[in-house]
Amino acid sequence: MLYFALGRPVQVLPRGQAVPAFDMVDQNGTAYRFPDRALPVNVYVVAAAWDTRAADAIVPLLHELDSLVAERGWQELVHVAWITPDPERDDVAAMRALAERLPLPERLDVAMLTGAPVTTRLVVGGGFGIYVGTPQAAGDGQPGFGLDDARAQALAVVYEPAMVVVDEIGYVRARYGVRNLSKARLARDLGLLVKEAQAEGASRLIYETAHLFMCYPR
Repeated sequence: MLYFALGRPVQVLPRGQAVPAFDMVDQNGTAYRFPDRALPVNVYVVAAAWDTRAADAIVPLLHELDSLVAERGWQELVHVAWITPDPERDDVAAMRALAERLPLPERLDVAMLTGAPVTTRLVVGGGFGIYVGTPQAAGDGQPGFGLDDARAQALAVVYEPAMVVVDEIGYVRARYGVRNLSKARLARDLGLLVKEAQAEGASRLIYETAHLFMCYPR
């Protein structure tokens, strides 16, 4: 016990809230079901199709993720999807247009998802823990990050764009603001989650013990 508490021989990402099972559709109108599509590491981007400022911050992160996956040989371990927090405006056509407009990585298959408003609220709010509200509820209604200045008065949601990492069981393991996420942090966290997912036999018990003693990276 003392060895784990002080030595921290294995580090793990904390297990956060559980993401509920959900059904959405991608930019091609194809059904997308979680956890049916889950891999050991699932990276979900939350941003609206109309939010150009969020896209400007997210696309470089996706390219960094693409390079990381290729360098580490994680192609079969990492899944990426983009979920809109504003499905009433971002239908399938809007998400398809977004996918066509953005310079997304060619090697990284990014599912662009939308769905019923109730489903989106359950996943983004209840599962990912990301607040989505109205400009009035957020304060004085002034445009900010998460609101396109030119359309702020016409839009009904305000939110903070984020990247969320979920394991194959459905637990949130990390959540980042897209403005301050470094490649080093992303590589470290995904590396920890991949090692945990690949552990077998006695190693699994070691990882469960690491969770018990909260051996989290500092």
